[in-house]
Amino acid sequence: MTNIHGNGEDNNKINGEEIVKSLKTVYQMEVLAKEAEERLKAVAASTLLQRNRVMLSAAWMLDADYRQFLRNPEVLFIDATHKSNNEGRPLLLICGRDCEGNAFVIIQIFLPNETAGIYRWVFLDVLPSMLGKKHLQRVQLVLTDGDSAEYNALDESILKENLGNAIRGRCGHHLIKKSLQKHGLCLCKTRSQ
Repeated sequence: MTNIHGNGEDNNKINGEEIVKSLKTVYQMEVLAKEAEERLKAVAASTLLQRNRVMLSAAWMLDADYRQFLRNPEVLFIDATHKSNNEGRPLLLICGRDCEGNAFVIIQIFLPNETAGIYRWVFLDVLPSMLGKKHLQRVQLVLTDGDSAEYNALDESILKENLGNAIRGRCGHHLIKKSLQKHGLCLCKTRSQ
């Protein structure tokens, strides 16, 4: 057999040091492969979680609106608008009125729906955390429309003393609108003499 290297050693022989190096390299590759696999699983799980995350609601206010509320906390007006965004979600507005009668928005909340549970979240969690429980004690009147889910949650908030000094009222616009829907419009003409 002819030796390629010309040093007279057999090429088929591998010394012990080379075997140890090879085993270390294989072990390191296995460790790296396991780490890479774990990272891929973590990324896949994270991506799966991100795909399954859904924002149900968002509430926000501006610093200037909060300061305005602190100056004029006596009355809150609460109403939801519809079809005001591309998702068709109700937008709940919590407004106030200053001493000159000018309205200002305090908090805006995108709602997923107008169920009792969502309104409970608004009155029992959002208002106290955003406006502060001690400031809510200064509210004397809260006007809402005729939505029973809304005013029942508001009544619960009043009973739990989040709005302990407030009374609930119904908006005159909504009372008239509901009355007209129920009874119709009757126009009476008088004869001129």
